[in-house]
Amino acid sequence: MWELNEYGTLPVGVFWSQIYNPDSGVEYDHEWTSGLPDPPSGLPEDFEGRKAFEIGMAETLERAQDALEG
Repeated sequence: MWELNEYGTLPVGVFWSQIYNPDSGVEYDHEWTSGLPDPPSGLPEDFEGRKAFEIGMAETLERAQDALEG
């Protein structure tokens, strides 16, 4: 689950970096990444599949925002 970090932000860029570069060896355990969820299991292995996942997540968030705004 997403949580605001101590700076009041969501580390979205870091989240997507983990998804697109899972074998980078970068440590994501810093103060500013608190609240960062683990990438979901079952992600596609290829770039295009991960890109489609990102687009789908953005569309879901957009629909949720629209519903909140009524």
